[in-house]
Amino acid sequence: MSSTNVSFHRRASLASCVLLALLAVASPAHAFGGGGVWENLGNALAGEFGDPELAPQGDLSPRSETSLTLSNARAEARAFLAVSTVQANQPFKGGVMVPDFKLGTTVGFRTQPGQTVLGLQVMAPSGIAFFFQVWMQDPAAVEGFSASNALRGTTP
Repeated sequence: MSSTNVSFHRRASLASCVLLALLAVASPAHAFGGGGVWENLGNALAGEFGDPELAPQGDLSPRSETSLTLSNARAEARAFLAVSTVQANQPFKGGVMVPDFKLGTTVGFRTQPGQTVLGLQVMAPSGIAFFFQVWMQDPAAVEGFSASNALRGTTP
């Protein structure tokens, strides 16, 4: 099992939000959860295995174990997680890019066979919404890219 550690810091509008770490590893599935702090915003773009699915686990509270599990994605594909505190819903590669990646950040990784788990640690004040969506290269998809559903996660 390989893993990739990526650390990044990002300021979000008026709030001093810091997304501290991202870890991409292959792992078993996690159930869709989060106690009401997560909302599925849809907008997946089908690829080789249909619509890639991004499912959250955890509640985005500081020092909690929070993760996003990507399934139905092409294995070993170049991918990126777009994260922002702004929802853009802009046309992109035949689909809809939900997070505003111009005002947010992107983190590159390679998808794993089966499922890819992206571990998150978020340090932000209560009530801050983050928008997440994964885009990956997929020759079977429109314009060569498929996308997961987008998620909005709000810090408790």
